[in-house]
Amino acid sequence: MRTRRAQSRTTSRYANVIEHLESRYLLSGAGDLVGDTPATATDLGILTAAQPLEVFGTIDEAFDLDVFQFQAAAQGTVTIELSADSSSLDTFVRLLDSSGNEFDFDDDGGPGTDSRLTFTAEVGETYFVEASDLFDATGDYELNLRILTDVVGDTPQTATNLGILTAAQPLQVFGAIEAALDRDVFQFQTDIQGPVIIELSAVNFGLDTFVRLLDSSGTSVDSNDDIDFFTTDSRLTFTVEGGETFFVQASGVSTSIGDYELNLRILTDVVGDTPGTATNLGLLTATQPLAVFGVIDQALDRDVFQFQAETQGIAIISLNADFSSLDTFVRLLDSSGNQLASDNDGGPGSNSRLTFTIEGGETFFVEAGGFSTSVGAYQLTIALDFVGDTPQTATNLGVLTATQPLQVFGAIEAALDRDVFQFQADIQGPVIIELSAVNFGLDTFVRLLDSSGTPVASNDDGGPGTDSRLTFTIDGGEPYFVEASDFGSSTGDYRLDILLDVDVGDTQETATGLPLVNGQATFDSRINPRDSGFDRDFFRIQAPVDADSSITVRVNTTAGSFLGGLDSFLTVFDSRGEIIGLNDDRIPIADQQSLVQFNASAGETYFLEVRPFDGRPADLRDPSAIGEYSLFVNASLEQVPDADTNTFGRAKEILLTSGSGFALTRVSIDYPADQDVFFFVAPMNGIVRVGHQSAPNNRLDAQLAVFDNSPAHQTILRSPVPLSPHSSSDLEFSVTVGARYFVRAGLFPSETPSENPSDYGNATGTFALTLQMVTAVIARDPQVLAANNPLSVSETIDVPGDTDTFEFTVDHEVARINLELNTLGT
Repeated sequence: MRTRRAQSRTTSRYANVIEHLESRYLLSGAGDLVGDTPATATDLGILTAAQPLEVFGTIDEAFDLDVFQFQAAAQGTVTIELSADSSSLDTFVRLLDSSGNEFDFDDDGGPGTDSRLTFTAEVGETYFVEASDLFDATGDYELNLRILTDVVGDTPQTATNLGILTAAQPLQVFGAIEAALDRDVFQFQTDIQGPVIIELSAVNFGLDTFVRLLDSSGTSVDSNDDIDFFTTDSRLTFTVEGGETFFVQASGVSTSIGDYELNLRILTDVVGDTPGTATNLGLLTATQPLAVFGVIDQALDRDVFQFQAETQGIAIISLNADFSSLDTFVRLLDSSGNQLASDNDGGPGSNSRLTFTIEGGETFFVEAGGFSTSVGAYQLTIALDFVGDTPQTATNLGVLTATQPLQVFGAIEAALDRDVFQFQADIQGPVIIELSAVNFGLDTFVRLLDSSGTPVASNDDGGPGTDSRLTFTIDGGEPYFVEASDFGSSTGDYRLDILLDVDVGDTQETATGLPLVNGQATFDSRINPRDSGFDRDFFRIQAPVDADSSITVRVNTTAGSFLGGLDSFLTVFDSRGEIIGLNDDRIPIADQQSLVQFNASAGETYFLEVRPFDGRPADLRDPSAIGEYSLFVNASLEQVPDADTNTFGRAKEILLTSGSGFALTRVSIDYPADQDVFFFVAPMNGIVRVGHQSAPNNRLDAQLAVFDNSPAHQTILRSPVPLSPHSSSDLEFSVTVGARYFVRAGLFPSETPSENPSDYGNATGTFALTLQMVTAVIARDPQVLAANNPLSVSETIDVPGDTDTFEFTVDHEVARINLELNTLGT
């Protein structure tokens, strides 16, 4: 857990003036003239196949949106790309139809954090493009819109001719699969006989490539979908005859689309076949493995490589040919050329893998070949396992502290390999140990050993999937050992995390205080595992004391998408513990970040709760929903526009008179955390009914609450269920003439709105608030109690909180008065 104070940041807001240069729009500084809504959108004009549209603009303040309008000149596939190569923006693009309804959106469909989406446009239809940042960063962007035209033929008869492939001149082409089932076919010839490698790679996310090789008659010779488990790119190798014509068909799997890069090259055997003619790979170190690509281009060919090891250790030698038909065979030779070890199929499939303990400074040779007469391309990797397998040879990770967790990356390079690490903690407490596979293949297993090497805890699948996680209370100052291994005989890379479970307080009473420095605060933490229920973190902030402000609270999770990790849920409370705002997803159903913005009173204290989101019943919720997050708080003296006040001290009066006994006012929930407070003075003793009626376009799940005029403003009653759209509901309570009462209207504190589950705390709306005197208490004359004249009365408790008061006198001194209260029915 790490705390960091945010630096003061000044953002100058400048204008966007449009200068039309052919199809390019430059947005230059003079005030933000790009509208934030379809109604105020900047019109880019007509998009044609020959004339794409290009815009340069700026997200010049947090949560700014730039909206552009365009029409397509013809029906076809349109690609929208939003990039930020010159700034730190994490771009987010949305496409809206002519009515302003969301049609599609994308976050990271382009390179890096750039955005890209493709859709089929209808001729003459108006579309809107919304450019923004995923979080609240500012910076420049480039927006490109173009209609895709398929200029590459789909058959051998219409193929694009790439020319002649030679050993000195490989062939390369860039293209795009613009629609589902699109095919791009290319023709080439070779000048010599030999092995050819064809690689089809996606340039950005979205395209799952598929490559097919056809002979001169158009008959399929070979094909490939995925090179291996770790990529969806395609590769195949085959032997060609000189002068022959071949066709390469590039496509996408299923309906995937996107840009691609196609490479063709002839593989030539430049590696020696003996130790005397070996290719020197250099020095093998613990941090620098050796890797090389090559080809066995004819039967019984051998490629020999030379290397030296920096230190003694276990060498892991892998010879893989997942992308060719080669059945690999590998041998390890000493400096004299004598065989030390060999392997045929020790790796996955027909790949080869061997391990051997080597001496530092010695020269070794690796011979790569094919089993029997097989030929094809290969990849050779040589790595040094530098982590000891026992407590005596363990790698020391140092001291574990509450503010400094320990992390290391490693690899289980062979079956039954063990990596052992040593650490100490500076204090006693629970420690969390997580062993996660970095890629497919490794099923992790972790053990914790005490200072004598005795196991004290172990775990196989306590984390997500087949990852391992254990929690154990350790003693400060004592050495411990962590053993990372595989379950079964799996191999692969891993990440080991060791951290002290020093938890942020789970209640408002134990909340961690966050001082606002220059109006900002930042805190890095994590939701930790629990045996049952949820871990939750509470924080306490104080609004700026000089003036009322607008406060934005944002939770960014490590995952930030649906790929796993923490899906955060944020709740904001006032100093009385009343919920004033809550949110699951900043962009409904599009991310796992949370955001609440609210208007704060000067100097007021607020509480922030961060926990996992889980909409299931409490007894079914998953206590393993954990992960890291960053909490950001920003206070601005420019408040969010709000029609009514949020505080008791500035509440607007609703005039309720004894004459009409009725009053009505309009309530507007202007932003998700808005809370509108009103007060009235009771014109007489009796019962008041508070009513609610939604507006026709309402998306709000509202709640009404009634408070007294005490310094603490005690709650009298509140709506027990959400006042959902188009519904009405009444609250009734007794009042005393001349007393002041407060009515507060806001969002109902529920993480799953009753009629709009996609809102998750994002809803706003308007409704009518009515007050009505429904019963007046009629004053009674005092009654006289005499020895021979007992008194009795029958009345009704009409509403919750109702109180009936009676007055009587006695006509002489008495020793005792008996009071008896009997209830009738329920």
